[in-house]
Amino acid sequence: MPIDTLDSANKDFTTTDVIWHQGESDAAHGLSSRDYITMFDSLTESIEEIGVEAPYFISVGTMCGDPRIGYPHKISDAQNALIDNTKIFWGANTDELVSENDRYDECNFGIRGQIVAADAFAKSIAKFHDNLCDAVKFVGAYRECRFIYRRSSYFWSSSANC
Repeated sequence: MPIDTLDSANKDFTTTDVIWHQGESDAAHGLSSRDYITMFDSLTESIEEIGVEAPYFISVGTMCGDPRIGYPHKISDAQNALIDNTKIFWGANTDELVSENDRYDECNFGIRGQIVAADAFAKSIAKFHDNLCDAVKFVGAYRECRFIYRRSSYFWSSSANC
């Protein structure tokens, strides 16, 4: 379970930012905007219950090779609606940034797609922290930093300067 993994990581690291990239399967399965928002709110409550106090950087990510879904979509609308610029901030629009050619199965990102998404998130996080140098360090250390991966969600924890 992602919360258990994050809780375990927080014993050795401090979570400074949470990157949320999830929505492709929700779009494909017809989840409503309201249900997406409710489930996201439940997730953030669970993360806060384990003591994580960090800003969330959300992705607009709904594309997964099904042309019937289209864009924008009710899930991308929900993802945009979650951004309150208080606790939840713009991360990246991977629907627009990561082309079909950068997805190895029309859904999941290949190496170039991962780098494009990481760069966009790094810039958003650095802007929030008001330090573009951190974005450059983040992208440069992309393969060295710890990502804890569970079901298309990335939690970044760092105890050192990247």
